[in-house]
Amino acid sequence: MVCYSVGTDLVCLDDKSSRTDEMPEAGTVDMGYHGPDLNQASAGLDCNPASGTVPFTATMTATMTNNNPGNPRRLSGRMDVTLAAGSSYTNWRSGLTNLAGGEVFSTSWAQLIPALGLLIGDNSFEFLVVDVTPAPWNQPPYPPAGDTGQDSCTVTASAP
Repeated sequence: MVCYSVGTDLVCLDDKSSRTDEMPEAGTVDMGYHGPDLNQASAGLDCNPASGTVPFTATMTATMTNNNPGNPRRLSGRMDVTLAAGSSYTNWRSGLTNLAGGEVFSTSWAQLIPALGLLIGDNSFEFLVVDVTPAPWNQPPYPPAGDTGQDSCTVTASAP
């Protein structure tokens, strides 16, 4: 085992791997270290207010973030909605957004919760961000690159 000191920390080569699958080295250690990939896509969703007597309006803010500081990414945001009565639908409300490394995109909208019986109770909103960056990153058809982020919120409606 080969170890060295960095400040007060002890770093051992057995704890590192040059393999892209991050499995331990076997035999001769390659000195090039490959760290885990950064999750490049993340999502945030806020619903405010989260409850009220129908009808009322909740302001929803959806945020997409490219967490990889060095690479531009193409992100797409999808909203999955499940109503209190159990029906659900999907909407690609946020569309496609090109984000530079470390950049954030945020959008807000007013969501009316009307006085309908099927909305009385918990209505859930799940926001999914998908990294659709192919190589080259800005050309169609934008197949998924695999990184995703998600967040959710619940709006609880009560009868007057």
